[in-house]
Amino acid sequence: MEKAYQIASEHSLLNGEHRFILKYAPAQYFMERARRMGRLPGKMKGNTDKQIGGLEKDMRTMNTKITIRPEEHKDYKSIVSLILRSFQEGTDYSDGTDIIALVEEIRDSKYYIPKLSFVAELNNKVVGHFLFSKFPLSPTREGGHNNETDSGIVMLAPVSVHADYFRQGIGTAMLTMGIEKVRELGYKGITVEGNYNFYNQVGFRTSSEYNIFPTSGYPMKEPRCMMCQETYEGSLDGIHGYIIYDMYFNA
Repeated sequence: MEKAYQIASEHSLLNGEHRFILKYAPAQYFMERARRMGRLPGKMKGNTDKQIGGLEKDMRTMNTKITIRPEEHKDYKSIVSLILRSFQEGTDYSDGTDIIALVEEIRDSKYYIPKLSFVAELNNKVVGHFLFSKFPLSPTREGGHNNETDSGIVMLAPVSVHADYFRQGIGTAMLTMGIEKVRELGYKGITVEGNYNFYNQVGFRTSSEYNIFPTSGYPMKEPRCMMCQETYEGSLDGIHGYIIYDMYFNA
C-alpha cells in the first residue's frame, strides 16, 4: 500500500475528552519537544537546519486551529469526496477509489477501532481523514494470522488530506495526535508504509530494525518505506513477524 503523506512540522496538542484542538508553533520548538519525548533520534541525518526550515515554511501557511475528532456516519460523504481529490491530485498511482474501498473494508472488519478513526475539521469543513486499525503480524512470509486481532500492533492507513489544504501542516497534525492516542490506549506499536524521509523525522524507523518485515509491494525494492514505531521504549522487544495484507482485498 503506497500512500500519499503531507510533510510538515511537529505541533502542540491539547486533547479534550472527545475533541483535539491543535495550535501551531515554530518547527524548531516541536522538533526539540519530540526529541525529548523520545520520538526523534538525538541526531538527525543530513542538514537539520535545512529540514526544519522547510517545515517552518509549510507551517506558516496555517495560523489557525483545526479540530480532530472521531469520524461519524454523517462524515462519510465528505470523507469519500476528500479521498478522491486527495489521491487524484496528490498521487500518480491511485484515483482514490481503491482507497475508499479499503476504508470501507476496514470499517466492516474485526480490525476496525472506532476510537482511532478520525477526521480533521477546519472552519466546519472536513479537511482530513486517517485511521489506525488492529494489525496482526504473520508468523511466516506465507501468511496466516490465526484470527489474531489483539497483537498490540496497529496499522496507520490510509491518510488523506483535502487537496485544497496540501502543505499546510494538517497531515502532520493528524499523525502526531494519532500517535499520542494510540499510546494512551495501550497499543505496543504502529506500522506505516510511506515516505521514510518524513516518517523517520517523527519517530518511525525501518520496520526490520524491530524484526518486522515487508513481504510485497514497493518496500521489497526500498525496505525503508516500511516502518514501525514503538509507543514506549522497548514496547516491541520480543516481537517478530511479517506484514501481509491478505485480510484485505483492496490493500
